[in-house]
Amino acid sequence: MNQHTFKCNVSVLKSLPNLYGPIRDIKSDKSSSNIEKWVKKTTDNPFQCIEIKKIPAYMTSFRNYLFCLTENASHGILNSDDKKVLLVFTVSASNDFELASNTKCPIKNVQNIAVNANFFVVSYINLDSKTSKKLNLKPSGVVLFPRSLATIDFNSPCQLNIGSSENFIYPIGVALNNDYIFVCDKNLKTVFKINFQNRSIEANYCIPEGEPYKISINDNYLVLTDIGLHRISVHSISNLNIINHLTIQQPDENGPYGIYVTNDNIIFFKNYKSSQLVVLDIYLNNQTVFQKISKGIEDFTVLECVQQVLVVGVFDKNSSKLVCYSS
Repeated sequence: MNQHTFKCNVSVLKSLPNLYGPIRDIKSDKSSSNIEKWVKKTTDNPFQCIEIKKIPAYMTSFRNYLFCLTENASHGILNSDDKKVLLVFTVSASNDFELASNTKCPIKNVQNIAVNANFFVVSYINLDSKTSKKLNLKPSGVVLFPRSLATIDFNSPCQLNIGSSENFIYPIGVALNNDYIFVCDKNLKTVFKINFQNRSIEANYCIPEGEPYKISINDNYLVLTDIGLHRISVHSISNLNIINHLTIQQPDENGPYGIYVTNDNIIFFKNYKSSQLVVLDIYLNNQTVFQKISKGIEDFTVLECVQQVLVVGVFDKNSSKLVCYSS
């Protein structure tokens, strides 16, 4: 596969009269009532706070399993050179959290994690030569590890590539379902949709003038943050065509940051670096800030099982905890 296959032709895109085309309507759903319940939660105190010893740097979930990749802190600063520890919690029907496993992750300089029923996925950059040789991985890329419930087999990595001679440069965002894996590469300025079975690229979305960052998916949509354009965009999951977008006002020079879209089309995103968690609907309306979450948000995710449980990883004043809200 040559470079042209997966990269956008910037000159052609710039010549188009309107890069994004007309904004299309999103299919009717029940997001109006769904957003109302979460807007009400934004003024409540969390129902639970779980103290953990390390910084909850990266978080993802699958059904009632919570995956939290933690890092050490040196004088309050994340130490990206340390090996990470993966904490896996299970959540009961009554929202009780139980630590199911505690495993060292061999990958340093992690950028994002994601999970489905069978795999735990890590995107990374600048992998050290020792680990690269041991696991037979490229210096930067995306790697899949087999998963069974709370157990991750870190000894059986599978490298994901985007062509026979091309590789990811700065894979900052990753998401997956049973059939596809989606990767956002900040340097290539592209989101890729890759078939799990044959590893072919079935769609891509390129933002030559932006700086794409984090992604999240549900059955119908992919949502994307762009820290260069200060924007959130909603895309069709089938072909990655843009459906809608919203510019986010903030004092930072970059942002918004992390993002999550639920199965019932509610969007959560982190704004103003690490000081705000915001909820809004799939139409990109009804922005509301969670008022009871302290500064120092590292990452967050939503468990979607008996009910939705929002879990926010916070590191503030040398204290690390998981802050939990339920729907």
